[in-house]
Amino acid sequence: MLQVDEDKVISGSYDKTLKVWDIKTGQCRMTLRGHSAAVLCVQFDDTKIVSGSCDKTIKVCLSVSVCV
Repeated sequence: MLQVDEDKVISGSYDKTLKVWDIKTGQCRMTLRGHSAAVLCVQFDDTKIVSGSCDKTIKVCLSVSVCV
Protein backbone atom coordinates (compact mmCIF):
# COMPACT_ATOMS: atom_id res chain seq x y z
CA MET A 1 0.00 0.00 0.00
CA LEU A 2 1.05 3.59 -0.48
CA GLN A 3 -0.07 7.18 -0.23
CA VAL A 4 1.33 10.19 -2.07
CA ASP A 5 1.40 13.94 -1.50
CA GLU A 6 3.29 16.75 -3.25
CA ASP A 7 6.74 15.87 -1.87
CA LYS A 8 6.68 12.30 -0.54
CA VAL A 9 5.37 8.77 -0.94
CA ILE A 10 4.83 6.54 2.09
CA SER A 11 4.73 2.84 1.38
CA GLY A 12 3.87 -0.16 3.53
CA SER A 13 5.55 -3.47 2.82
CA TYR A 14 5.58 -7.20 3.43
CA ASP A 15 8.95 -6.68 5.17
CA LYS A 16 6.99 -5.14 8.12
CA THR A 17 8.19 -1.58 7.47
CA LEU A 18 6.93 1.78 6.30
CA LYS A 19 9.21 3.78 4.05
CA VAL A 20 9.06 7.50 3.40
CA TRP A 21 10.31 8.31 -0.13
CA ASP A 22 11.28 11.64 -1.65
CA ILE A 23 9.01 12.02 -4.68
CA LYS A 24 11.54 14.14 -6.61
CA THR A 25 14.73 12.12 -6.01
CA GLY A 26 13.29 8.65 -5.47
CA GLN A 27 15.51 8.29 -2.39
CA CYS A 28 14.28 6.70 0.83
CA ARG A 29 14.15 9.44 3.50
CA MET A 30 13.49 7.04 6.38
CA THR A 31 12.32 3.57 7.37
CA LEU A 32 9.79 3.15 10.19
CA ARG A 33 9.53 -0.12 12.08
CA GLY A 34 7.03 -1.38 14.63
CA HIS A 35 4.82 -4.01 13.03
CA SER A 36 5.52 -7.72 13.41
CA ALA A 37 3.84 -8.69 10.10
CA ALA A 38 3.21 -7.21 6.65
CA VAL A 39 1.89 -3.65 6.47
CA LEU A 40 -1.35 -3.64 4.46
CA CYS A 41 -2.53 -0.02 4.62
CA VAL A 42 -1.16 3.44 5.29
CA GLN A 43 -2.65 6.92 5.56
CA PHE A 44 -0.95 10.16 6.58
CA ASP A 45 -1.45 13.86 7.07
CA ASP A 46 0.75 16.72 8.30
CA THR A 47 0.95 15.40 11.86
CA LYS A 48 0.80 11.62 11.78
CA ILE A 49 1.17 8.37 9.84
CA VAL A 50 -1.34 5.59 10.53
CA SER A 51 -0.68 2.02 9.38
CA GLY A 52 -2.49 -1.30 9.60
CA SER A 53 -0.85 -4.71 9.51
CA CYS A 54 -1.42 -8.46 9.26
CA ASP A 55 -0.27 -8.54 12.90
CA LYS A 56 -3.80 -7.25 13.70
CA THR A 57 -2.54 -3.89 14.99
CA ILE A 58 -2.81 -0.27 13.98
CA LYS A 59 0.24 1.94 14.59
CA VAL A 60 0.19 5.71 14.79
CA CYS A 61 3.46 7.55 14.20
CA LEU A 62 3.12 10.99 15.76
CA SER A 63 6.63 12.04 14.77
CA VAL A 64 9.46 10.66 12.69
CA SER A 65 10.76 8.48 15.50
CA VAL A 66 7.73 7.61 17.66
CA CYS A 67 5.26 4.92 16.57
CA VAL A 68 2.72 3.57 19.07
